[in-house]
Amino acid sequence: MQRTLSNTALLPGSLILVTGVSGFTATHIADQLLAAGYRVRGTTRDAAKCASMIDLYHRRYDGKAKFELVQVSSMEDEECFDKAAEGVDGIIHTAFDSDTQMNVSSAVTMIINGTLNILQSASKSPSVQRFIYTSATAAAYTPGLNGTPHRTMTPSSWNEAAVTYAKGVFDSSIRTSNPTPGVPDEYVIYGASKTLAEQAIWHWVQGYQPKFTVNTVLPGLITGKSLDVNNQGRSSTALVIEQFFQAQNWNDAGARVAKAIQPNHFIDVQDVARLHVAALLSKSAVNERIFGCAGRFNWNQVLAFWRAAFPWSKFADDMKFLGTGEDETDLGDLQTRADEIMKSVGYDGFEVSLKQSMLNAVEDL
Repeated sequence: MQRTLSNTALLPGSLILVTGVSGFTATHIADQLLAAGYRVRGTTRDAAKCASMIDLYHRRYDGKAKFELVQVSSMEDEECFDKAAEGVDGIIHTAFDSDTQMNVSSAVTMIINGTLNILQSASKSPSVQRFIYTSATAAAYTPGLNGTPHRTMTPSSWNEAAVTYAKGVFDSSIRTSNPTPGVPDEYVIYGASKTLAEQAIWHWVQGYQPKFTVNTVLPGLITGKSLDVNNQGRSSTALVIEQFFQAQNWNDAGARVAKAIQPNHFIDVQDVARLHVAALLSKSAVNERIFGCAGRFNWNQVLAFWRAAFPWSKFADDMKFLGTGEDETDLGDLQTRADEIMKSVGYDGFEVSLKQSMLNAVEDL
């Protein structure tokens, strides 16, 4: 599991802070950092509840893993990350504290404040050299429910349509039509939250001119398997995949949740973890928005993989799309750049196909 990286901005042995470390993606990020010889300090709302993570990493690395937990109960306190950021060389901020049922203005304010709080903590710690924020392609655009027409994304693409719509969800006087008809409000609000939080980061960087490098990572739909299913269970899309795998028709509860996930671009959780590490360590990545998309996704592709691998099982029928059923958004140059960044530190680029990711996700069910 050990992996030697090269030409890195931070040397092995450097201490990296990973916020929200018990999350689906963050556990894999910590694992990839440990595999490359870095020390990891993870934040969690409840350190006692997540103590099994210490045992997990020690088992995976023969007792040599240098991993510690720090409790941060709330991201709203301006100084909540000060102690956690002391003495660290890099920060990967994955924690995303949101409630899409709140007044959207309050929810977005909470998310932005939490993000700015850790930037302020980073600026107080003279050792910090690199800062990575987990954004999402939802900060650039919202895919359509039946497919997305061809259009080209660039590093300056922002999901302003989601922001406008989200503001009107809770204020009827400025309500507008859903820019992606049929996509649930919570998905659009999520995109708005990610858009505004990431924009706040770049505004802060422009205003404060920090001494450390800031990069943002924008993954598509994150697929794959939880690192520690026994203790961590399944969360996020890993849980949706499990429930959909066990569904036999579209009326089953698990299938109904999956149906709300529109055709998209995907990235396996192991690849997105490696991309975060590469964004942290690549000398060539300086104040960039890095898009993490390995290819296109829709549920019909996944069903075909599962039917071939598990011919004795019954699955839901193929979805019937009113459109193409494909996210035809052009991310070509952005995908190429992400691949370059990964290879610049010794990774092989995107390694996990959609087929392998979806088979990994259900291998123990």
